[in-house]
Amino acid sequence: MQQPPAPSVAEEMQSPPPSSLTYNEAVGQPGHFGWNVRPGPPVPQSEAGGADVWKDDRNGGVPLDAFVGGYDNERKIYVGRAHFKDGLIPGKVVPQHGKAFIPWGCKEHALDSYEVLCGNNGKYDWMPTTIQREVPSNAVIGGYSEGNRDTLYICRIVTKDGNHAIGKVHHRCENGFVPYGGKELNTGVFEILVRLF
Repeated sequence: MQQPPAPSVAEEMQSPPPSSLTYNEAVGQPGHFGWNVRPGPPVPQSEAGGADVWKDDRNGGVPLDAFVGGYDNERKIYVGRAHFKDGLIPGKVVPQHGKAFIPWGCKEHALDSYEVLCGNNGKYDWMPTTIQREVPSNAVIGGYSEGNRDTLYICRIVTKDGNHAIGKVHHRCENGFVPYGGKELNTGVFEILVRLF
């Protein structure tokens, strides 16, 4: 049974839509909007080469060398990922809430156990992108989807209240999906996490 479409970031934030793409237009149409994404089994390293380091943690904890992914109410949040429904889903770790939050199935899911991306030494940066651009060759692989185990990349948006939300980019949907306000929001305009070296 097909799930209902997630509300778009534009719908949720009540601002002009960043693009004319809707969830239903993107589903099942890889390459339709011009992305040149190489599907395949995920590996725990970026396409740029060297291994990315993910460390297990739980209950809001983060390693000392965790990569700061953004801010929520002026507090640091981190790039995380968690096992969920047979997938490994990128999202955000919010220490003040003691959880990692991931987008899946039109909802925001809070999890106690997760992995945190480490390397807060200029190794990573956020690159603005849209659905009409190619996924950068140095985009960080954040995990894989359930079922087909499609590669998931890591994205970030700025919410209407100025906070960051970190989530996933799925090559089949060609959108960014982020957990925010209890929902999974989608957008065609986002930043994608890239590896600098």
